[in-house]
Amino acid sequence: MYRYANEYLKLHAAVVAKDNGAIVMPGVPGAGKSTLCAALALSGWRVLSDEHALIPPGSAEVVPLCRPISLKNESIPLIKAFDRNAIFGPVSDDTHKGSVAHMKADLHPDSHNRNQLPVRAMVFPQYSASDPQRLSQRPKSESFILAAYHSFNYSLLGSLGFQSMVKLIDAVECYDLIYHDLDWAIKSMDELYTRLDAK
Repeated sequence: MYRYANEYLKLHAAVVAKDNGAIVMPGVPGAGKSTLCAALALSGWRVLSDEHALIPPGSAEVVPLCRPISLKNESIPLIKAFDRNAIFGPVSDDTHKGSVAHMKADLHPDSHNRNQLPVRAMVFPQYSASDPQRLSQRPKSESFILAAYHSFNYSLLGSLGFQSMVKLIDAVECYDLIYHDLDWAIKSMDELYTRLDAK
């Protein structure tokens, strides 16, 4: 996926959905996007991907790419404690990323539906043990730059990448999510989607 599928604008992002709308969550490794993605999956949200947001150029939709959620190091016991019914594969220790395990992600009845979904929001998650938790709207201009930074092929696509990112950012609301408590983060995401759905 990193090298191919360049018919899409590709973002390094988790993607979750509720009802018929998706939320794209870009982030650097360690930001907490996969951990939040796993907790949302265990709380009734549908996972479209834990790492790749595939955006057809000229659209504000995302293509589902369901696969197991890759969790690392402290996230593994954290999610196991969050929900004892979470299904994990074996833990691989001493990888270049530390300990890695994969969690079953196709928990929603529509998990294997291949239809594209409209993106309703872009949320930039960041786990922080010390900062106050907040969900706050961020400017679209800054979000554009950050989303382009998190794209695997924005530069490769040239003007098409620029135009596709403009279309996506224009169509969605953008937020920062700083969290250290998963229950709080899930409640914030639920409330955000309810607000978006009411518009």
